Amino acid sequence: MTSAVTTPPFVIAEPDPSDEHSVSVEHDENHGKGRKTGFAGEKELRALATWFAQEPSDAKGWRVLNELTLRTLDRIEMDPSARCFTTEDLCDWAVVDCSGDVWRDVKRWWDCRRLKVREAMRIAGSEFEPKLSREGGGGRGNKAVSMWRMEPMDDKAAAEVSAHEDDVSLAAPAPVGDVLYRRADYPPVKVSNWLLRRLFRDGQMNIGSSRHNILRLNLLGSTLFLLLFSLAVVVLMFIHNRAVGTRDLGLLGLIAIGGLMWWQKWRPIIYAREDRITPLPEEWLPLKAAPAQLERKRTDGGEVLRLVRYAATCPICGGDIHLASGAPEWRRRTVGRCADAPREHVFSFDPVLQSGKRL
Repeated sequence: MTSAVTTPPFVIAEPDPSDEHSVSVEHDENHGKGRKTGFAGEKELRALATWFAQEPSDAKGWRVLNELTLRTLDRIEMDPSARCFTTEDLCDWAVVDCSGDVWRDVKRWWDCRRLKVREAMRIAGSEFEPKLSREGGGGRGNKAVSMWRMEPMDDKAAAEVSAHEDDVSLAAPAPVGDVLYRRADYPPVKVSNWLLRRLFRDGQMNIGSSRHNILRLNLLGSTLFLLLFSLAVVVLMFIHNRAVGTRDLGLLGLIAIGGLMWWQKWRPIIYAREDRITPLPEEWLPLKAAPAQLERKRTDGGEVLRLVRYAATCPICGGDIHLASGAPEWRRRTVGRCADAPREHVFSFDPVLQSGKRL
């Protein structure tokens, strides 16, 4: 990427939409303006940044394009080449895994929201809309760069916005294909419990190893403690042979809470034995961590328990799909749920083929 060259300070004039040269798609020009003139699409970019702030999401497309918008605004007075960014830089700033065809997923997310962005531009009083542009690439050392360009909203685009406002049902549903899942272990999966963090210090443990035996002893020990405590409370109630009082109800409530905490902690270990993969409960993960799973996998060196994170891109809206519990509709089944529509955009998950279909 060409190094940024800061231009002398100047006063940025408000872009005039009535000027046919206010916005241009010429690649080698500053949107029709001279190099000492402010970026002609600043008004649209600020409206776009406001739209991103009003539509927060954890989706990969939102994070990458929000960074692209904010970084472009930060360099609004610089040379046009300073407002071109590589995919690696954008993913690094957005804390997004850059493996695979990440730009295809980002583009899909953007295309699914073009109508909403056009409406935001219309409300902002602009006759132009941001266009996601990508140039370069294809040669060794020649990385593709992405940038925002502005193009006029033609009559057809305006009609699409009006039709969307009048009757949402006019929009034909997009065809939905198979979902392809991928391992998304960036950032790596971490657990919140200190003991589990030590046992899964490299993200996995071999079945039958010393770390696995420690895990089994903890499971057995906590189970015995809960059973003995429950038995002691019940036995004492029968020995005293009296009516159940507030103290007894409090002890029974304590047993119920302890049983629920035990189940939430050890359920993944129990389910992974039969289901091979199961979603981790929130109690296992740090705050604001992306959903993750516990997988029991056969390898050449034997079976392992490993922390994984499978994800995909929703073919309907371009959002991020994470694996979650299928309950209540599909009990004991791990399914893919779109983060933006977890009850509507639901897909199956085949752990062998790592693919799925809409449910």
